[in-house]
This record gives sequence, C-alpha cells and structure tokens, in this order.
Amino acid sequence: MRALGGEEVAFDGLYRKLKGPLAGYFLRRHPSAGPGAAEELAASTLEEALLALRQGKYDPRRARFLTYLFGYARITLLRSVPSGPRETPLSQLDREDLEREAAGGSSAEESLARLEEMEAMRDCLRSEGERYSLSPEERALVLRRADGATYEVLARELDRARSAVFDAFQKALAKLRTCMAAKGFDGSPRD
Repeated sequence: MRALGGEEVAFDGLYRKLKGPLAGYFLRRHPSAGPGAAEELAASTLEEALLALRQGKYDPRRARFLTYLFGYARITLLRSVPSGPRETPLSQLDREDLEREAAGGSSAEESLARLEEMEAMRDCLRSEGERYSLSPEERALVLRRADGATYEVLARELDRARSAVFDAFQKALAKLRTCMAAKGFDGSPRD
C-alpha cells in the first residue's frame, strides 16, 4: 500500500474512500455525536490504523484490512462515548469511605486499606506490558461497565453479540484479578 509508505496522495484517496463508511458506522452507533464528530472519529480511526500498519501490527493473513480498520473503529467508539454524569464505582467508594469515616463508622486503618486497594486497581487498569495488562478495548469495556453501561448497550455500540461482549468482559476481569493478586489483593476479606 502506497499510503503506508507515507504518500500523502495515496492516504487522501484512502481517506476519501473510507471516511463515508466509517462516519456512518459512528453515526449508527452513537447518533448523538452528529455528522461532524462522526467524521472526526473516522479520521482519527484511519490515522490510528495506518500508524499501526506502519508499525507492522497488521497481518493480512489474519484479517482483511476493513475488518482490521473497523476493529480500530470499535476502540475509538468506546473511548469517545461519553459516560454521563454517573460516578464510577471507584470514585463512589472513595466518597463512601470518606462519608463513613466522617460519621465514625470506619477506622483510619480500614479507610487506608480500602484506599490502597483502590489505588492498586487503578494501577492494574493502567498497566502495560504485563501478562495481565488489558488491551485498550478491554480497558474501555471495563470502564464503560464500571460506569453502568449494560451488556446490551455495549453490544449495540460495538456491533457485537451480547454474549461476545460478556465473554470479553469476563476475560478482562480475569486479567484484573490476576493483577490484583500479584499486588497482594486476592479478594478475600481483610482483618
């Protein structure tokens, strides 16, 4: 592909050919984004996919280019969908711990242990290069679920079967459990 070699004319041609289908994908999955935002997401997706191609991450034996490209579109969509005003469970727990401590219902040691556990979870969500590290898509999926998105909503956004979304989420949770165990948090009650 000439676009991979950095030919701007080839990239422009590829962009013109693919921006319509990509923008349509984003409009169908996230209609409130509007046409302008959908085109920006399409451009971002194409740039990210081409960068990955240049880095040798695409193997034509494993998937067609459009399949590969729309995989990047799914990741872009997960990153871009606003989570709304709800709090994530981690921030909810931070607030609940502070309220409990203020009301005298939690000791300083309990609060510190809970905060250490939450910080370990945040580290696990950010980890890279470890066997338990989440892919960008898994990380986005976990955060969207933590934000309250249902499997049905995620399946619609990702254009996947609900069971495939559920399986991907369970795989991501298994990685998080492994990471937490490596940090000394095995899920058992603390004394």
